[in-house]
Amino acid sequence: MVRAVRTATTQTAHPARYLRTLSRYPQPEHKRRPNRHVLRGLCLLIGLLFLCMVLLSAFPGDPLAQQQAEQSSKALAQELRYARSIGIPDAYLQPILRRQQVLNNTHAPLAFFTNTQAVTTYYTNLQQSYQLLLIQLHGIEEQAPQRLSYQANRDLQALSSLLNQREAQGFLETERFKEVLSQYRLQLEQARLPGDFVQVSASMHDTMQALQLLGPVHDQLNRLQTTITLLAQVGVEVDTLKTYEQSDKANLLSAQTASDFTRLLQQLQNHVRLGNELTAQHIQAIGQVKLQQLAEDLERLQSYHVDISVYQKRLEANREAFKRASSPAEYLQVAQQIEQDSAALRLPLLRGEATYRLNILRDEVQRWGQTHRYQNAFDNTTYSYGYEYNDAHGLLAELRASVQRAKNADDYQVIIDLLKNAREHFHAMQNNASSKEPWNQVHSTDLHLIRFYHQEQGQVIVVSLLEQTMRVYQEGKLLRAFRVTTGQYERPTPPGYWPIFLRQSPTRFTSPEPPGSAFWYPDTRITYAMGFREGGYFIHDSWWRTEYGPGTNFPHADAGGEFASNGSHGCINLAEADAGWLYQHTAYGTPLLIY
Repeated sequence: MVRAVRTATTQTAHPARYLRTLSRYPQPEHKRRPNRHVLRGLCLLIGLLFLCMVLLSAFPGDPLAQQQAEQSSKALAQELRYARSIGIPDAYLQPILRRQQVLNNTHAPLAFFTNTQAVTTYYTNLQQSYQLLLIQLHGIEEQAPQRLSYQANRDLQALSSLLNQREAQGFLETERFKEVLSQYRLQLEQARLPGDFVQVSASMHDTMQALQLLGPVHDQLNRLQTTITLLAQVGVEVDTLKTYEQSDKANLLSAQTASDFTRLLQQLQNHVRLGNELTAQHIQAIGQVKLQQLAEDLERLQSYHVDISVYQKRLEANREAFKRASSPAEYLQVAQQIEQDSAALRLPLLRGEATYRLNILRDEVQRWGQTHRYQNAFDNTTYSYGYEYNDAHGLLAELRASVQRAKNADDYQVIIDLLKNAREHFHAMQNNASSKEPWNQVHSTDLHLIRFYHQEQGQVIVVSLLEQTMRVYQEGKLLRAFRVTTGQYERPTPPGYWPIFLRQSPTRFTSPEPPGSAFWYPDTRITYAMGFREGGYFIHDSWWRTEYGPGTNFPHADAGGEFASNGSHGCINLAEADAGWLYQHTAYGTPLLIY
């Protein structure tokens, strides 16, 4: 132990000798630390290699190819901004935008792993792809105004048709919408850029929605008025509800946009609810009135030849329940059931009335046609007058199909109103058949229809299908009379009230039928065309005809040839000079009455 201590002391005192001593014996291995300079050199080498790769991939091949690709990309982006600035809808641009995104997300191959020619080819193809998209975009820019103009004019036709429908139903509010329609026509005439057409179309869609809400608004207003009358009958104070009614009427007079009508509808629903709450407070007296109304509705439904046995049982059950009721809660429960049964009766009532009126008019047309016939010596065939109204190809066939398609109260009400008008027109035809008034003089049947539609002020075009004659009135005074040719037996001209909604001069008509069809015709130049109904119905010149007037709507001999030897396909044909006068002396919105 003493020696060990001394040795240790010696080693500590002479470190150099100690190290020499240790070097004589094997030592355990330790990891050798890498030289700092070596690490630094290795990192530098890797960095240089990476830089070379980047440089080789960034500036491969022909730098002009990359520059042209970048320029084409910028040109496409700039043209897209321009397309949007002129109002081209994104829906039209979506194919271009999707392809642009794909191209923007591609990358050139790394030249470190491939040759420079492959990268040059990549940029050349990229530049060509951008150029192709640019060409396609230019095509969209050229076609967009035409496509959007066509769609806007389709919207104009739909709006005009809906407006005519609402006017035929007797909605007085349609007068101010006529002015709006005229503004849209003017805007379309002045429109040039795609955005112009898009804006007008959007406005017309809003107006159509407003017109569609016109029916529900009137329904709620009628309900409010019915509630006020009902409450007044049982001695309830209704001054507050009458104030609401007057306010709602005032808002109806000023409503123009879809949002206006939506707010008004919500307001009316709130007022009707208040009326219902007031009704509940006087339910016993009102219940008796509602029972009587339900009974009257059933009588009316029965008059339409509809089986009412199921509804009659409900009426009797309600009467018994009302007799047994002894508390306000019980009376309220019975009244609610009566209200439900009355509501369930609404659609059957409207459907029954529409079908009943349809059948009444059908029978009248058939009976009259059996006694008023046209014996055609040209094809030795007898035709019934009034075929334009019949159930085979005429107006009644359309209305019967409409009854089958109808889904709600508004649909049925429109059909009922159209049937009322159709019967008025048919009666005018019947009266005209016995008239001795010359064809080119004022006709009493014309004036009757003008008054029926409240068109005494302004200009009106009247067409008599029986006489094959058109008469133009101004403030009730006859301006001109023309002989015409209307639709043949299987393609009749539709009777009705049809304001002019489209004017074209010149234009070209293309047949919707395929070659070989009995109703096909070659592309035809038209000098003056005035559209009056959707589906291609026009007043227009027919230069190929030499004959007009009675009998020309049936097969006949005409020097104009085969296409002139029968009636039209539903249009109203005039001599070119007559059509020119009419075109120059009428305008958009001029009412056309056909009977």
